[in-house]
Amino acid sequence: LGKILDFEVPLKEKKSDKYGRIDLVAKDDNKQSIKLIELKIKAKNGNDETLLRALLEIYTYYKLINNSYDKFLIDYGDYGLSSDKYKRFQPTILTDQQSLSGITLLNIKEHPCIQALISKMNNEIGSQIEGFVYDYPNRNEPFKEVEHKIMLQGDITITQII
Repeated sequence: LGKILDFEVPLKEKKSDKYGRIDLVAKDDNKQSIKLIELKIKAKNGNDETLLRALLEIYTYYKLINNSYDKFLIDYGDYGLSSDKYKRFQPTILTDQQSLSGITLLNIKEHPCIQALISKMNNEIGSQIEGFVYDYPNRNEPFKEVEHKIMLQGDITITQII
């Protein structure tokens, strides 16, 4: 996925804007891109979000921020970002493989409507939306709070699906 640069990045130009937040932003040296990552976890209360929701969120965030690419590079200049090295934003979904969105992503071939939507989105933005699932071995005690941050415990395996 690259090196994580930031999390919960607000998408507003002025205080009154009511847009959401990009969950994670990473730089991917191999693909020369800045990944905008929508993160989905398996909800303990069973209210998992769908892959459709994740797709619509990351597509919307991409559309809102894409025309501000140069401004973004300036704002994150301390990370050594330049338009010479990083050519574009890369919309990305990262989801728990046991969540509803993760199960759908793992079985994407059984969902032709979702595949068609992804294809249309890819054609419209001129880039491929990437999809990854993650798994971790310590599901009985998966989260630990450290200094107001929730952290997964144990090794995490990430697999690219789309």
